[in-house]
Parts: sequence; C-alpha cells; structure tokens
Amino acid sequence: MKPWTKALCFLPAALHYGLIFALSAQSTFPFEAPFSSFDKLVHIGLYALLGVFLAFGMFKSTRLSPGRRTALTLAVGAALGALDEIHQSYVPLRIPDILDVLADIAGIAAGLIAFGFLARAVAGRGRNKSS
Repeated sequence: MKPWTKALCFLPAALHYGLIFALSAQSTFPFEAPFSSFDKLVHIGLYALLGVFLAFGMFKSTRLSPGRRTALTLAVGAALGALDEIHQSYVPLRIPDILDVLADIAGIAAGLIAFGFLARAVAGRGRNKSS
C-alpha cells in the first residue's frame, strides 16, 4: 500500500477529530445539559466514533498484529483525548478534567469493540457471498 493511500485510511479519523477540536474550542455548551454527567456521555459518544475511525485506519494501513493495532489505537485515542483537554485549558470558561480523558478512553474502547463487530460482520458477509 502506498504511503498516501495509508494516510487516506486515517482521513475519517482526522476529520472527526477536527470536529471534536472545534467543539472543544467553544466556551459554552450549545444547549443546557439535561443532567449533570451528560458531558461524559457526549465524550464517550464522540470518542467511540473516533475509535471506529482510528481502528479502521490502523487495521487497513498497518501490518502489526491485531493486539498491537488495538493497543496503538487505544494509545493514540487516549493521547488525542489528553490533547483535547490541554487545548481546553486555553479556552475561556473551559476547565480541563481528567474524568473527561477517562470518558474519552472509554469511548475509544467502545469504538474498538464496535469496529471488531463491524469487521467480523463484513468479513462474514464476504464469505457467505463466495459460497
């Protein structure tokens, strides 16, 4: 696989992280949170999708073992979550929170699990068509 093709595998993750970065640059939430931990659910949801996109990039573009790809996806996702919190420390009215990073990591893990199910479903569909 050519290097630019490998890079394209990460385009969905890069675009989605750009959205996360733009949202975290806002000083206030766009609407009133319905309950106190709502922001943690938002973090989990956004980072779960990021986890799916990162896993896609890792599994399509690297030849590492599945365990190493999974660990690398989790590590990159955790680093991006921490980077987002550092970024928020420079945004007026925003306060970085380690619990947000933990929610981000939980989201990345959920995204990895979802990617695993999706990958198996697609692989199973391909085997069924060839029989």
